[in-house]
Parts: sequence; structure tokens; C-alpha cells
Amino acid sequence: MNNIIHDIRKQQHAAFDSAAAGYDEHFSYSQTGRVQRKRVHYFLKKHIAALTGKNILELNCGTGEDAIWMAEQDCRVTATDLSAGMICVLENKLNLYPSLPVKPLQCGFDEVSTKLAGSSYDFILSNFGGLNCISNLSLTRLSAELHSITTKGAAIALVIMSKQCWWEKFYFWIKGNKQERNRRLQAGPVTVNINGNSQPVWYYNPVEIEKIFSGEFTKLYTKPVGLFIPPSYMEGYFSRRKGLLQLLNGLEKLLGGFSFLSAYADHFLIVLKRKDTI
Repeated sequence: MNNIIHDIRKQQHAAFDSAAAGYDEHFSYSQTGRVQRKRVHYFLKKHIAALTGKNILELNCGTGEDAIWMAEQDCRVTATDLSAGMICVLENKLNLYPSLPVKPLQCGFDEVSTKLAGSSYDFILSNFGGLNCISNLSLTRLSAELHSITTKGAAIALVIMSKQCWWEKFYFWIKGNKQERNRRLQAGPVTVNINGNSQPVWYYNPVEIEKIFSGEFTKLYTKPVGLFIPPSYMEGYFSRRKGLLQLLNGLEKLLGGFSFLSAYADHFLIVLKRKDTI
């Protein structure tokens, strides 16, 4: 088992280090990436504004776009990622914002109990599918570890790639690729190519995530992210049709508040509250 975990960790290092330099260009600053992130921020803002404490942990922070945004909301952010390349990009950004209270830290999901031991966070964020890189067994262990480093009444917000994404089914139906159309429905991991590196990815639905975290956290709600906003791999098409993307973003704002649609979006946001013992 330890050898398997070590091999997956090496794959993740290679995959995301290789993607770090171009991540912002291909996702963060893309048209589709921007509107999806704004949608996440729309839901998060009320939680962050209501925090009594302002100590936030971000898992799989990538190049730090969310960490910087949360710090601009008067929060102290510990921004963690397994990839040294991603952390390096974030550190370069922070040179432009020296007063922002963001602490970058290279830390994988399996290192939370060691590198963050003794810490105490009022809110935790994992955005855009980072948790899809680990199995349900690893998520169960992570749930207990997150409980141990959160304050009483703390919430965690997880944005996860869904199993039933209708955009993906439509995209591969148009291409006539039945195998890819149903790839997210596999019980085990799907091998995804990231810059020439193989990365195992597990897809989940909201009910599965609620169950995995139910020992330590209670679900508050779920929301779709990318129900009408298309996935980033369709950027080439929609970047040339900005009016259509604006229309789809409008539909997302109009109908994307319905929790029952979460399972059919590209991602879903699930917000859970820490269970506290008396």
C-alpha cells in the first residue's frame, strides 16, 4: 500500500509541476476559468464575511488565485499544494503583494497531519478538483485530519469534479466518442494525461462526498459550478464566442442556485460544517 501511495505521489508531483508554468494561461486567466472561479467566489463570500476568526487553510492552492482573493477579504491564508512548481508561481505573485497575509507551504493531502499539526483554522477551501486526485479511502482519512485542525463550528468548502457532467457527455457525444463520454462513471480511477504525465483521477457525486465526510462533518448545502458555464477544455470554442459565454454565465446565475442540479455540473461545491463534541 505504501508503495502504491508513493507511486501516485510521484505521478502527481510530475504532472502538476509540469503544468505549473502554464496553468494560469490555460485556466486561471481563460474566459471559462475566470467565470467558473467567480461563481465559486460568489458562494464563498458570505462564509468568509461571517467568520469570527479569519484563519483560513487552502488545500491544493495551485498558483494562488484563491489564496490572494481570500487575503484581500482580510483573511490570513495558509496556501498549501503538493507541487513545488505551483508554490513557486504563488511565491512569485506574492512578491507583487508583499503585505498580503498569505503563507505558501508545500504540503500534500497525506501530510496534513504532520506539517499542519497543532494548527487551528476557521475555514478550509479545496477548489477545482484537487480532491479528485485521491481515492475515497484517502478522503476518509483526510476528513478526520481536517476535523483535528479546525475550530469549533468551522466549515469546509470543497469544489469537486462530478460524475454526471452533462457538458462532458454532450461534448463527447458530438465527437462520437462513447468511451470518453462515460469515463467519469467508472468505479475506479480514470487515467488523465497532464502535460504528458499520467494522473489517476476519481470522480464523485455529492452524496458520496457527504457520506465520506459524515463522521466528522455535516453537510450544509451543495451548489453546481459549471452547470451552464462550459469546462475549460472547451475554451478554444468559447473564447471566440464571448457573447455565447456571457449568455451561459447568465443562465448559470439564474438557475445555478438549485442544489439538486449539482450532480450534473462540471464541478459541484459542497459546504460542510464541523461536528463538535460536547
